[in-house]
This record gives sequence, C-alpha cells and structure tokens, in this order.
Amino acid sequence: MANSALKPSLLNRFKFSWNHFKSRLLLKYAFSYILIFLIPLTGVTIFVYENAVKGLRVEIEQSNVNQLNQVKSTIDNRMNELQEIAGRIAYDKHLTPYMVQHPYYSLEAIQALANYKASSSIAEDLLLFFHNDANIYSYRGLANLDVTFDSLYQFEHWNPEELRQDLNETRQPLVRPAENVKVNSRMESMLVMLVPVKPNDPFPYGTVIYLMKESNLTGVMDSILSDFSGSSYIFSPSGEVLTANSHGINLPQDEIENLATLEPGIHNLKMDGEQYSVVSVQSEENGWTYVTTMPSFQFFSRVAHVQTLVLIVFCITVITGIAAALLLAKRQYHPIRDLMDKMKGSGDDAPKLRNEWEWIRQTLHNYSVKIDFQEPFVRNQCMLLLLKHGKPDDPEIEQMILSAGFRHPQGQGLYFSAILSWDDTVPGGKSWQERHLLQDILSNVCLPGYRRSDLRCRILG
Repeated sequence: MANSALKPSLLNRFKFSWNHFKSRLLLKYAFSYILIFLIPLTGVTIFVYENAVKGLRVEIEQSNVNQLNQVKSTIDNRMNELQEIAGRIAYDKHLTPYMVQHPYYSLEAIQALANYKASSSIAEDLLLFFHNDANIYSYRGLANLDVTFDSLYQFEHWNPEELRQDLNETRQPLVRPAENVKVNSRMESMLVMLVPVKPNDPFPYGTVIYLMKESNLTGVMDSILSDFSGSSYIFSPSGEVLTANSHGINLPQDEIENLATLEPGIHNLKMDGEQYSVVSVQSEENGWTYVTTMPSFQFFSRVAHVQTLVLIVFCITVITGIAAALLLAKRQYHPIRDLMDKMKGSGDDAPKLRNEWEWIRQTLHNYSVKIDFQEPFVRNQCMLLLLKHGKPDDPEIEQMILSAGFRHPQGQGLYFSAILSWDDTVPGGKSWQERHLLQDILSNVCLPGYRRSDLRCRILG
C-alpha cells in the first residue's frame, strides 16, 4: 500500500519538474548560466592543458637530451682515455722499437703493455705495431701479424690486405664500425680503434690497436632507452654507423643513413610509416653523432596520463556546473512562475508557445485596459460615496477616493453637485442633444467670487 502511494507521488513530482523544464524561459536561463561558466572553464582548461602538456613534453625531451649528453660525455672520456694511453706509449722508453725488439729488454716492454692494457676500462685488448714490421706486440708477447689476425682475431669484413694497409698508413685516430670478430672460435661484435704513434706526428712510426666490445658502448646508451622501445646509434664524422642498439625497433637502412645528417637537437620524424621522436647530439671531441629514436606514442606516454586527468576533471566540473546552473535557473524562474499562477486566475492558462515575460506583459496590458474602461464608473461611485457619507474615516477608502482624482490642489475648495433626471423620452435624437447641451453648460458654470480652477463640477446622469 505504501509503495503504491509512493509511486504516484514520485511520478507527480517528476511531471512537475519536467513541466518546468518545458518552459522556454527556464531553458534560456539554464543555457545562459551554463554558457557563463562553460566558456571560461573551457578557456582555462585549454590554457592549463596546453601549458601542462607543453611543459611535460619539454621536460621529457630535455631529460632525454641530458641523458644522451651524459652518454656522449662518458664515451668521449673513454675514447680520450685510449688516446692518452697511446700518447704515453709513444713516449715510454720501454716501448721504443729498439727496446721492444731487443731480446733482453723485450720483457720489460711486454710488462709495460700489460700495465697500459689494465689501465683501460673499455679496451678488451691492446696491440702495438711498428710500420713495415712482420710482428705485432701485446701483453701476451710477440706474435706474427698474419698469425694474430688469422687465428686469434678473424674479422668478418676487415681482410688482411686492408688491415696491413690501415696499420701502416693511418695518420689520424681511426675507429672502424662494429663487426663480428671470431675470437678463439667465439663470435664477438667488436670495434677497432687505431691510434698512430706518435699522435699528431706527420710521420708516425707505429700504430696502437685497441679492440673493444660493442656492448661496452651500447650498454652505456641503454640507460637512455631503459623501459622504452627504440634504437640508439653512434655515427662517425663520415656518417658510418659505428655501433647500433635496438630495443624491438629496426629501421630500414636508408632511414638510418638519414639520421646521420640531422642537426643536433630534438626532431619529430616520420620513418617507416610511424612517427618518431629523435634526439641527436654531436661530440666536439671527435665529431661523433649520438642519436636515439623512439616511437612518439610511448615517448610521450606520460602526456597521455595528463590528458586523461585533465579530461576527467573537466567532465566532472562540467557535470557539476550544469547541475548547479539548472538549480540556479529553477530558483530564478520560481518567482516568475508564482506570479503567473496568481495572474492566471481560475480557468485561465498561459499560452504554451509564448514566453512568460510576454504573457505577463500582455496580461498587465489587458488589466490596464480594463482599469481604464472601469475608471468612470469608479469615479461615479466615489462621488456618490462622498455625497452620501462625506469624508470617509477608513484610510483605505480615502486613498481610493484620492486615487480616483477627487483632490483639490490647495486642499480646500467649493464643491457642489447637480443631480439631473429626465423622464422617459420619446424615440428620437433631439432629447439626447438637449441632455448633452445641458451637461456641457453645467460643466462650464462659474460662481461669482471664485475662479473656475477652484470649482469642481461632476455631472451624474
């Protein structure tokens, strides 16, 4: 029973609220309030979003640039370390061609090479070669050049002829791109660095050979990619790929070659049909170019979180604002609705397709017309009331009489009344003309000693 009584009550309340919102004026109020808060909110949201996303994007990009600069600095330091070792070798008295080749002092030379090799954190092996010599020297001792590179180190692309030519003719530090090297029947990806001795001498007499694992360089660059998918590259000044490391992303060769020509900085490029964020820095020490490439969608993954957060906050604010706007509009509309209910009267309903303000204005106009039409009758009633009863004691009736126009400008005056009566007249217009003429004469009557403005004459027919 209680449930059945509750349901009609809720239904009636819903119908009442819905009928309110069918009003055009109420909807206009609601839309006005919604626009008032929605337009500034949208502008502020866009401003905050753009600044937040831009700031976060710059922060991420700058973080990657800083990391890449750190990698560059680390690798440059290690390369400089190798060149410093070559410089010390060039001026070490135990490592002159005479001392190295001498049967007695060669042991000291080998020990010195072992010490230099141990002082390097990146070199896997250190070899010393003198021009046009058939032998090569290491911390292990003396070995034949051909035997060393045929059995101990077998390069995939560096053939014996090119090898001998590079060892004898290198005048500047040279780094060969990483390639597969068979070391004691085990395959390793290695880089070779050749440093002439003496360094910067136009006529060097030998070459220091450093063999480095590629992983020693790529491992440093892995700190940039960390959890990202992408690739990292080191290019020589001539554009050769010295080393490359990929995390799930392999770019075509032509795209990789284009990376070597990029100016240092941050670039957004479309490669292999996908948008990439590319960071490039160049070393001032050796001219190497360090490049990392990452798909943009994951590079700015943290930006997506900001987008989601801003969208959620915006939606919650909009929903709350719309609810508040509807509530305020309904409260503003309520007095207008009450006024309409009082003005409609019993059985009178407002037109459904008309604005409430228009209906109220039209209704007031109709009331004004009715009042103007009834004013003569009210004046006559007030005049009869004054003639019969004199000045009333009731303040409301007195105010009504004053409102009807019965007030002397100076507060005093002479008042008289003339009551005219006619017998039934025969049909015709002459009696009416005589009656009208008589009323006009009495309206213009003047008494001796009084100005016409001091008289008030009222003809009651």
